[in-house]
Amino acid sequence: MMRFHFLIPLLLLLAVSARSIADSQVYIWQRVWQDGLDLGSEPSIGKTSV
Repeated sequence: MMRFHFLIPLLLLLAVSARSIADSQVYIWQRVWQDGLDLGSEPSIGKTSV
């Protein structure tokens, strides 16, 4: 068991990273479904007024 003591922090880091990636994917898909799938329009993020 002592040989694999380094795996515990590694697995915790992997779990936190996976959770962060999953949360960002949920946020992206919520934005997509909220804004609709209008691919012909300009994106609402970063739009400048001319």
